[in-house]
Amino acid sequence: MYRRRRPHGAARAWEGGAGGRDAVDRECATAHRALRVPGMPLMVHCERCAVAETIERLSALGMKARAVDRAQVPFGPVTRKRRAWLRAPGVPGP
Repeated sequence: MYRRRRPHGAARAWEGGAGGRDAVDRECATAHRALRVPGMPLMVHCERCAVAETIERLSALGMKARAVDRAQVPFGPVTRKRRAWLRAPGVPGP
């Protein structure tokens, strides 16, 4: 099993935790308080982090949320380090 230590400082921005959503969920929970009206958060994250869940969380806070673009990009250095985990049985997606 692939295990990771909890990151500290700026490294937290690159670490999604066991389910991949730690940073995204923190942003979803605070986005409505961080914005001025009219304001708009822009989020970029991997499809494996469940785009629909992000939209649902933001919508539940009364925000209008939608995916505006999608792109397929090659694995970068952060993702390459997690290749074994991404290909492990039980991890959703191709």
